[in-house]
Amino acid sequence: MEITYKNSFFDVMSFHVYHIPRMTSMRIFILFFISLIVYDSYRTWSPGEDSIFVFIASTLLYAASCLMFLAFAEFLFLAICFLPKLKKGGITEHKMLVSEAGIVEETKFNRTEHTWEGIAKVSQNRNYIFIYISQHAAHVIPKNRTFDDVYQVESFFENAYSLWRVAVRR
Repeated sequence: MEITYKNSFFDVMSFHVYHIPRMTSMRIFILFFISLIVYDSYRTWSPGEDSIFVFIASTLLYAASCLMFLAFAEFLFLAICFLPKLKKGGITEHKMLVSEAGIVEETKFNRTEHTWEGIAKVSQNRNYIFIYISQHAAHVIPKNRTFDDVYQVESFFENAYSLWRVAVRR
């Protein structure tokens, strides 16, 4: 099955929003960071003046605002560092051929071939299909701009996923 799609900067950022919270190292960092916030809030809490509900609410608000600031800083960092590179190869038209041998992806800049044994994972969310070529890099296929209907999306995903699963089980 062959498809053609074009990624936008928003697609690439959406992949990072989807992928980064699922990284084990990021989950450990967030847990550690929230633990520090809770500890800091607990040290400054005075039980006689504030109720436990005020403590919990203020700690949650503090943690959420800190995490949102970190997410914004990460987005800004990604935009500054990767946008010039993405314009050269990521934000362009892609042609992808999915077959029993693997995937072949072509742009006007390059051509890559991956056997199914070399694919790390095939997954999807509501808007994208992700074919991971390494632990932290994937082909990001936008569903709404690549396929005409939901049946084509399901067919493509099921085909790619089943070919990958067969290769992984060997």
